[in-house]
Amino acid sequence: MQSCSTSRDSSLNGSDNYVSANSSSCSTSPSLLLRACGGESLAWQRMVQIYGPLVYNWARRTGLQPQDAADVAQETFAAVSTRLSRFDPQQAGATFRGWLWTITRNKAADFVRARDAQPRARGGSDPAREFAELFSPSGSTYNHSGDALCRFIVENDNILAGCVAG
Repeated sequence: MQSCSTSRDSSLNGSDNYVSANSSSCSTSPSLLLRACGGESLAWQRMVQIYGPLVYNWARRTGLQPQDAADVAQETFAAVSTRLSRFDPQQAGATFRGWLWTITRNKAADFVRARDAQPRARGGSDPAREFAELFSPSGSTYNHSGDALCRFIVENDNILAGCVAG
């Protein structure tokens, strides 16, 4: 594996030859990858500028809401920052964009799995109404001894546990 050992690709006055992620060639400047791999701040800014919208759109196409897609994009770039040295552009068929898509797809799947593992509230207004009645002197279940509150907690334990855990 090459471990970020790409050759420097410069053109026109020695500046990096950046290619937009949306262009038809879809190639990434080897010098940009090398500089980003070295932790250069400007290279990371450029990488996010070029690929941020693409990663976000990929995440949205998986069915995520806008804020969730933004979270997935952030997680994707965090993973890229720790794994960029493992990307080998010399490997047959390897493209940075394809590698980035794989990470994005995996982060979106991780997000959906984590979201689906969270307990779901049962919804509706009954639990909220019942809870409000516990503390209303005019409510039918108002009770100074706390029996009604204890009964509410026992009956809605699964909902309350989800709120505390989340």
